[in-house]
Amino acid sequence: MLQKNIYEHAKITEYFKKFTKDTTSITKNPGGPSQQDFDFEGQSELYRMYRPRYPVTLLQHLAFTLESNGFPSEKRDLAVDIACGSGQVTCSLARSWKDAYTSKVTKEQYGLNFKKVIGIDESTKQLEEATQMDNIEYRCENAYNMPFQENSVQLVTIAQGLHWFDHNKLMQQIHRILVKNGICAVLGYSTPVFLRYDKYFHPAFKTYYEETLGSIHPPSDKRCYWNIDRRLLDHQYQQLSFDPPFDKKKMDRGMFYEHVHMNEHQLFGYFLTWSGYRQYMKKHNIAIGDKEKDPLNSLRSAFKKELAARSDTTMLVTIPFFLITFPKFKFYTGIINKNKKQKINKNFSSSKNCNVRSQFVYSVGRQKKFNAYHNKKKVKLLN
Repeated sequence: MLQKNIYEHAKITEYFKKFTKDTTSITKNPGGPSQQDFDFEGQSELYRMYRPRYPVTLLQHLAFTLESNGFPSEKRDLAVDIACGSGQVTCSLARSWKDAYTSKVTKEQYGLNFKKVIGIDESTKQLEEATQMDNIEYRCENAYNMPFQENSVQLVTIAQGLHWFDHNKLMQQIHRILVKNGICAVLGYSTPVFLRYDKYFHPAFKTYYEETLGSIHPPSDKRCYWNIDRRLLDHQYQQLSFDPPFDKKKMDRGMFYEHVHMNEHQLFGYFLTWSGYRQYMKKHNIAIGDKEKDPLNSLRSAFKKELAARSDTTMLVTIPFFLITFPKFKFYTGIINKNKKQKINKNFSSSKNCNVRSQFVYSVGRQKKFNAYHNKKKVKLLN
């Protein structure tokens, strides 16, 4: 299983490298999320219905990171979720703690047991339709000026949103409000992968993603219809430096591959939520669902043709999720050493969750701590 997971990780990594051969011109967003990208009609409902939900294995690893840094479930007081949207991750932080390694817990049940969670976003429409819970407070705030005291928050998360911000400016704000040993967690997912459907759908999707939406080009290029640089997500923010204010030696980066069977309604509902698609339709003055001009029509035809050739009704989609965590071990002095080079640990291990077909790859450096934690809790890992 380990060899298989490493092979798949390497294969998908190589797949995204072909999208972005030149990453030196990566564009960092200088501002924040644009209202026009998040306030279209029905946006919150589409996000809630079709956006991928983070796998339990990812949330379990975040729980383990909190515990190993001195925040067991009974001592988790305050978490802040930046760019919370409709509250998908916010609710996971606020739910009552479940047995972190049970095989029966689902995405909708799992929780990290924070007594208080504050979700902030600049989209009022998103916040109005966000999922409500007794221990959640939603605020319409600017993430660069969060009204929290220094050293007051134990966990700050930003899920599928860092690419909308000036990450250096945002990270300094996060570092300011975190308590000692507090965790900054960056979550996200890259473009779905359809490698096994290489007869019709994969080539059509590659053309749609790269050429129609211009995802391999920076936002300044006229061929790109995204207001952010998609290469940041497809490479899991590996182009960004988080040191300072965080110590890169303490950074932990995990990859989680989830394999989901999706029908036409589910997959194309997800495509409808893409801001690049929305911008394309707006700039070309095309109505969504137009039978002649909508670029999703040709992709939909390839989808049906691929499934008909295989006599299937659903497509097995691979979604690459990632989790990057930084603990606040020391106070930032403002001194930057530009001569230091970041080292990437290329050793991997794996874990399997039996509820969903999910694969997890993380550094061997954390394997000993992970195993020690399990032994201490007397929990038997599933093979």
